[in-house]
Formats: sequence, structure tokens, C-alpha cells
Amino acid sequence: MRAAFSLIDRDADGFIRNCELRDFLADHGFYATERELAGLMVRMDMDKDNRISFVEFQEQFTPKLMKVNNF
Repeated sequence: MRAAFSLIDRDADGFIRNCELRDFLADHGFYATERELAGLMVRMDMDKDNRISFVEFQEQFTPKLMKVNNF
């Protein structure tokens, strides 16, 4: 999980910002509109500080990974 987070957190400051998420998605062929990107940020940024911490990232993806792996 930490490795995935680090791929997006390009400046390694411990947070994913809007521009890092946008660039990561674009690098992988997903070109989100500003509205789509804002929607992703709103869903993931639980403390509403305009950035995604590792804890927020982990809380969003752990249940999804567990579902995919049938846990």
C-alpha cells in the first residue's frame, strides 16, 4: 500500500495533492476533467485539507482490496 501511495506522492512530502493525482492518472492514460478530479479529492480527502494523507489513502483502498481478494 505504501508503495502505491509513493508512486502518486511524487514530491515525497507524505501527501497527495490534486496536481499529483492528475499527473499520475494522466501518466496512466486517464485524463480526468477538473470536475472529476475534484470529485475524487472530495471523496478521498476526509479531513478536507485539500490533500490526501497515507491514512486517508489506506482507508479508501483497503476495503476495496479486501473485497477484490474475497476477504
